[in-house]
Amino acid sequence: MSRTRIVPEMHEAATTLAAEMRRIAASGRYGGPVIQRLAVPAPRLHPVEWLSARASGTRGIWSPRHENTTTAYWGVADSYEGEDEVDFDRLAAYVHHMLDGADDAVRYTGGMRFDARRTPDPLWEPFGISRFILPRFEYTVLPKRAELACNLVWPHDRRVIDGLASECEKLGTVAAVEPAGLPTPESRVDDPGQPEWLRRVSDALDAIDERSLQKIVLARRTTFRFPVSVDALALFRALGEGTPNRFHFYMEAAGGRAFLGASPERLFRREELYLFSEAVAGSRPRVADAAGDEVLRSALLHSDKEQREHLSVRWAIEEVLRPFCELLSVDARATEMMLARGRHLVSRFEGVLRSGVSSWDLLRHLHPTPATGGYPAPAALKAIRRTETFDRGWYAGPVGCVGRGFAEFAVALRCGLVVGSDLHLFSGAGIVTGSEPEAEWDEIENKIVDFVRTLRLVADPV
Repeated sequence: MSRTRIVPEMHEAATTLAAEMRRIAASGRYGGPVIQRLAVPAPRLHPVEWLSARASGTRGIWSPRHENTTTAYWGVADSYEGEDEVDFDRLAAYVHHMLDGADDAVRYTGGMRFDARRTPDPLWEPFGISRFILPRFEYTVLPKRAELACNLVWPHDRRVIDGLASECEKLGTVAAVEPAGLPTPESRVDDPGQPEWLRRVSDALDAIDERSLQKIVLARRTTFRFPVSVDALALFRALGEGTPNRFHFYMEAAGGRAFLGASPERLFRREELYLFSEAVAGSRPRVADAAGDEVLRSALLHSDKEQREHLSVRWAIEEVLRPFCELLSVDARATEMMLARGRHLVSRFEGVLRSGVSSWDLLRHLHPTPATGGYPAPAALKAIRRTETFDRGWYAGPVGCVGRGFAEFAVALRCGLVVGSDLHLFSGAGIVTGSEPEAEWDEIENKIVDFVRTLRLVADPV
């Protein structure tokens, strides 16, 4: 564990919260919502430094795009874990019951596999098919304030409140997080390697020509092995600082395995009956030279291949959303989503949901989008299972949080899995008519550049 120190203001917040927990327990008043959230003001620190001082196991971070808000969490007050295929009806009923009457700030956080029907690789087994947790302790940093919070579940927590309060009193420590620089990796393995990748893309193009598919997204796993264990939280901090305007997520499972990423893509956001979603497909890199960068931007906006790939995603999302919405609007044309090291075509949706539509209805029908699987989805998923030799796990699955009348999910892209001294990076490319196998390999290389440059594995000209 990193070197820790006590921050007096954080220690004061922790002891205040612990005292409030004991006061609530002593009052004997357990009527009302099943979940009770207690929160106190806290100093503004870096969430990674607070989380690094907590024991590994169940640690996590969720930071939505464009909000300047980050929540670090530790421990589990409650959880729902799928053991087989995701039962959305049961999941929806359980979370609805638990959130009934709860504070608006209460959130279940988690996600699920890209393909629940595929047998999990041992790498991903600790994460399960799906998992949504109600964190025990949360530290949230907002633009102008911060708070330390605890979620209590009644009546169960009445029996353990003294132990929880004692744990809470220890939350005043933070850890010094060292820079994420790692030594040169001992090895790099691509699954598939370039020759096999080119063959798979050619086979996919044959299937598209035969009209059994319109689009398929093929992925690659790149594994870097280092001589020392990877500090996943330090890597996450460096990744976050180098990738603004992204959904940043960190999820830790048993044994300290960590799934982390900086996704540019929203699956959907729901605020009561208001819905926001987007189609993201079609990409080009960015370069430091202004004139060269403009050439790449123009090539993206005017590429027939990229526009067709984008339209397949846009049409499929609209097809899903229309039955759920009283009103639905979409951008008249795709525009550029500009990132620090790349750019995409994006079309944004805004809608008003019909009464009775749940967040789980949206999740069940939106995932996977053609941006991560292909179109039509059943045929694309079958082809992916037949073609890919590795398990995507939670890569390209939905990650996010659900509250009362609120939900937000990102697509888990630009992500990696840390297992000891191994860093597994995942990336994919959409294959449509006009795709060129060599160009699709280069696109995947561009998509792992956030991690590669964070680790200083290549020079950083941008």
